[in-house]
Amino acid sequence: MAGQQAGGRGHVAQTAPIARGRGVALAATGAPREHIVEKTVRVVGHDPEPLPAALGPLRAGTTRAPGSMLVHALFPPGCPVEVDAVAVLVPAALSAEN
Repeated sequence: MAGQQAGGRGHVAQTAPIARGRGVALAATGAPREHIVEKTVRVVGHDPEPLPAALGPLRAGTTRAPGSMLVHALFPPGCPVEVDAVAVLVPAALSAEN
């Protein structure tokens, strides 16, 4: 999904498909969600009202909230949310040793 606008317009319409896409990417590597070590969410606008509903799908099942920032605009125009996530993947041989 990198570089593609997910879902429809609006903050909430964007985050649910982003969360699903992240789940698909993690599943493809065999990594659980707990392997995400860094996540940044950029939200267009200066109104904090949509944040709880918009960030809900991204926070589901986790105890740590992602780093979030309000921004003036994103590319492409009309895209209200952008998410970066970094996961640490441990090779099976290394995880078996621990």
